[in-house]
Amino acid sequence: MTRRFTAVIILLLLSATLYFWGATENILQLRFWRFILIVVVASSLSTAGLILQNILRNPLVEPYIIGISSTGALGYAVGLILGIPLPLDGLLTVAGVILGFVPVYMAGRSPLRFILMGVAVGLFSSSILSLLMAVNHQDILKTFYILWGNVDRIFSPLDITILTILGISSFALLTITFALKRVLMIMSLPEAESRAFGVDTDRYMRIFILIAFLLTGISVYLAGVIGFVGLVVPHIARMLFPDRMELIIPSSAMISTTLLLISDTAIRTLLPVSIPVGIITSIVGVPFFIYLLSRW
Repeated sequence: MTRRFTAVIILLLLSATLYFWGATENILQLRFWRFILIVVVASSLSTAGLILQNILRNPLVEPYIIGISSTGALGYAVGLILGIPLPLDGLLTVAGVILGFVPVYMAGRSPLRFILMGVAVGLFSSSILSLLMAVNHQDILKTFYILWGNVDRIFSPLDITILTILGISSFALLTITFALKRVLMIMSLPEAESRAFGVDTDRYMRIFILIAFLLTGISVYLAGVIGFVGLVVPHIARMLFPDRMELIIPSSAMISTTLLLISDTAIRTLLPVSIPVGIITSIVGVPFFIYLLSRW
């Protein structure tokens, strides 16, 4: 186990070194904040996916099953159409995230009701978003980037401040999750067995759903919708460290960060144009999802 965990750390360090390789002083400063953005987004997504897969006892769940990715993107699109300047349009993204979360959170503690409500909210928001894109052609490209996830940006002083605040918030949520690692592991058991361990499943279901919502909301706000990171990475961590939640949580954060760093580096060095990083992660994630679905 120790060797595997060390290998995960080494792979992260190598990908980070490759990410900064050959950068000039000006480019280095730009890349530093993009690196911080990737760390925050990747860690948030993988941890949210790990939480949801455990508490819903479903290996095919990912953070965006909550539905708030589509509602957040819808809020962003509305801001574009109304011509709201940056970064105030982010407030509409936050409003969309909150509006999408409320009905899902109120759906009850049943995992099936939770998933079905998330799917319903996501489909409804995606339909409205598609309608807005159809009637506002000039904003299609910008909306496309938020729908597929984008870490290619230039940071203003205000952007850096917001990123710092959200990064600290994400770290605090990850720390809380790690502190509740034993409960999170028990929650993956059938409900009767979880209660036999003395765990208040109703209470902790609400707590973990709220943590997953906040982590996913942070990710959507900072980078849009980056698919399949929250699905694929937790499974990789479980395969490396079965039943070792104290290693699964940090390794999920490191593996997801490595994946996004390599994806962003590949886009910058191998492709003639800049594309959303979520496209690369989905190309990797979809075959893995099909594999999981065939075995579930």
